[in-house]
Amino acid sequence: MSKKIVTITLCFFCVILLAISGVLYIYSDREGPKITLNENITIYHSSDEKSVLLEGVQAYDNIDKDVSSTLRIYNLIPLNSNNVKVIYIAKDNSNNMTLKETTLIYVDEGADSENLIDPEEGSANHVSVVGTEFLETEKEASKKENEKVTEESETVTEEEEILNPEAPYITLSRTHVTKEVGSIFSPLEYVKDIVDDIDETNNLYRGIIVTGDYDMSVAGTYVLSYHVVDSDNNTSNIAVLTLIVK
Repeated sequence: MSKKIVTITLCFFCVILLAISGVLYIYSDREGPKITLNENITIYHSSDEKSVLLEGVQAYDNIDKDVSSTLRIYNLIPLNSNNVKVIYIAKDNSNNMTLKETTLIYVDEGADSENLIDPEEGSANHVSVVGTEFLETEKEASKKENEKVTEESETVTEEEEILNPEAPYITLSRTHVTKEVGSIFSPLEYVKDIVDDIDETNNLYRGIIVTGDYDMSVAGTYVLSYHVVDSDNNTSNIAVLTLIVK
């Protein structure tokens, strides 16, 4: 009889704990800040510092309010000789991150901005999750586009930045993967390593967050973003994998 009472009591407390956990999850902060761009920034010169792109840009969170101090340039991607994609990132105190991209006119040194092509309408201010890579010269970008990317030969060449010394660091086995339409794709297969000053790799691996949409039945280029948060709530760098389905 006493065992039955103990069992019922334990079950009761388990239900209570589950209920409390559910309430905490529902009311937890899981929404990233909103990034507002400076509409006056339309041109980026090759000689400009990246900090120029942050002027007038704001990040506001529904709970933490103004988090503009966390804003930084997440990525600069040359689209062609005339345009560059700028990607901003901001995060709130709960480590919810938001990325926002815009397309600007790119002016190389000595180029005439009047002859440059404006970004296509609708391409600017699009929110998405994309990868981390440094701005390449047009020659390097063209070379990369012409190279045949294969799973056998592709290696990681991108540079990634740790947000703080105590944050975990995640690396991928490659930055680009080419798959056939209809084939099987497992994002975690390309995680090479995760290191942290405290947490073990196995525990971190189970907490990997992969963001970005892809459809193996539709040909196209998809960009996936990987990061992880350790037990001390430190957010890792963001590693990026470009998936090419063809």
